[in-house]
Amino acid sequence: AMMGDMADEAMRNMAAAGVDVEVLMRKGASAAQQLGALTSTPEYDALMNSGLLDARALGMLANLGQAMRNSQSQPVRPLGPLGLFSAMRDPDVQKALGFLMNFAKELGKTL
Repeated sequence: AMMGDMADEAMRNMAAAGVDVEVLMRKGASAAQQLGALTSTPEYDALMNSGLLDARALGMLANLGQAMRNSQSQPVRPLGPLGLFSAMRDPDVQKALGFLMNFAKELGKTL
């Protein structure tokens, strides 16, 4: 009885906040069904074992997102061979290129 009262109160609170509880329940059931189907696939197992969800990998993805967002706010200027060599003196560019070389080496091992 107590669980039912808690569920009723939660539904009243959601309805008061403008949440369509019926739609939420229907979509939640659909999401659970789709998630259940997804978790039984070899692709899901591959993702879970890939390391993409490792804390360090997720941190790197966050860094990539921030770098993309920051670089989009800067003007893009054409860069020729001399400009490229000049840019390579920048320590930040050197670190990024070093990372890309490490990544290319590790990717090459898996191909």
